[in-house]
Amino acid sequence: MLSLSATCNADEYNFEDYIYPFGNRTFNTLDANGKTISVSQYSFVSEQYDNYLVEEVYIGMGMQSATNYYRYRVENNTVISDLQIKQNKLTGSTKYQDKRTLFAFPGKDKPYTWSETEQGEKIDGKSEYVYVMFMGSKEKAIKITENITYVVNNVKHKHQRKSYWIEGFGRVVTYYRMDDGKERIQSIAEMPVAFGGVTEISL
Repeated sequence: MLSLSATCNADEYNFEDYIYPFGNRTFNTLDANGKTISVSQYSFVSEQYDNYLVEEVYIGMGMQSATNYYRYRVENNTVISDLQIKQNKLTGSTKYQDKRTLFAFPGKDKPYTWSETEQGEKIDGKSEYVYVMFMGSKEKAIKITENITYVVNNVKHKHQRKSYWIEGFGRVVTYYRMDDGKERIQSIAEMPVAFGGVTEISL
């Protein structure tokens, strides 16, 4: 489970109801046609005084292709990773020390926003409360939107990633839009019954 040791004002926020509340969670990563291309399993480990969110990535017939470690800490309303270790079966291990917001609670009366950089990509994030239809029920969710910009060969690209987090379930789906293209499901949680994503609704 998520460790809340050495946190600041953590008692004000119910992190454990949103951050992979079952202690682990499995997601299917989809291509543009909606076909599963990999499966990721998330869990938590602690080593001495450090806590890590661990992502294990599997492709094909259950062959593990990568393991990613995100050292994290809780700061007020956010879960921050300050060290990322990415181990790929083909390319080896790479360490990054970017400050990455893994999750953030919105403010009481307005969205919470932040800006950061990950491996050269600028990320502008926003966390806000919304209502969605989730598996046939109306639910209050936290929507985290990340606008990502980067430059390749002097061409600026703008992508967008949106994830929805529901109390008691954690992150249930992530949508992705490349430049001005069509939004699609990028990652979706495995559920006991068929689950095709969420739809935002008004109050």
